Amino acid sequence: MKLFLNKKYFFLKPIVKKNLIRIGNKSDGGYVIDKACLKRANNLISFGVGDDWSFEKQCLKINNKINIKIYDHTVDITFFFNNFFRRFRRFITFRNKLSSLTNTFKILNNYIKLKKFVNKNNLEYFPYKVTNIKFSKNEINIDKIISKNDQKIILKCDIEGDEYKIIDKVLNFSKKIEMIIVEFHWPEKNFKKFKKIINKLKNDYNIVHLHINNNSNYVKSKLPDFIEFTFLKKQGINRYKYRKHLPIKNFDYPNNPAIDDFEIYFK
Repeated sequence: MKLFLNKKYFFLKPIVKKNLIRIGNKSDGGYVIDKACLKRANNLISFGVGDDWSFEKQCLKINNKINIKIYDHTVDITFFFNNFFRRFRRFITFRNKLSSLTNTFKILNNYIKLKKFVNKNNLEYFPYKVTNIKFSKNEINIDKIISKNDQKIILKCDIEGDEYKIIDKVLNFSKKIEMIIVEFHWPEKNFKKFKKIINKLKNDYNIVHLHINNNSNYVKSKLPDFIEFTFLKKQGINRYKYRKHLPIKNFDYPNNPAIDDFEIYFK
């Protein structure tokens, strides 16, 4: 699927950056990042892992001294029971199929696998929803996540649309955060907000990579539903070459292997 983006979207052009590496699966869950930044990082903070922590696993292989904190309220035993009993009530009142009920056990299986990964590698896992303001006991805000002692942080964020709520708070810690990997959801629908956030990020960071999640709907000359970005802290260089075409061969792979990937042309 070819996507031609005009001047309206030129603020999204990534710079040409050497030393990039793909970390994680060659599908959904993998990201293109700066290898040198990963090697010198002290901390990786992940907001949202779902059923795929191949990114975190491979980060550990490259930098075995990195501290990893994972936050995801959807991979939790409480989340499983809440879903199970809600669907069970719907099942016994003939409002849900049995398959809907049995699917909840995928949450339980995922939770068990994540706990094994966390315990084996001595990582930290918190079953909290990340937000800018805490309203309930299963929520946590950025100020409570990033401590005074945290330095050289890589932040990975895939929280299904809530990224718009937390980015301002994240940028309060820009001196500590070296790289940000984030998936933005429905940027065309939220274009004014989206553009404002991207330009704020670009005050301190360069876009070194972007990739379209090919589970997005295709609309000619418009931004797709889901875009993955990698932002790297600026190093004092003011002149850059920019990419005019994506994806990058041998770095980018379709999130959904059954569908063609998006090709982006900045024209």
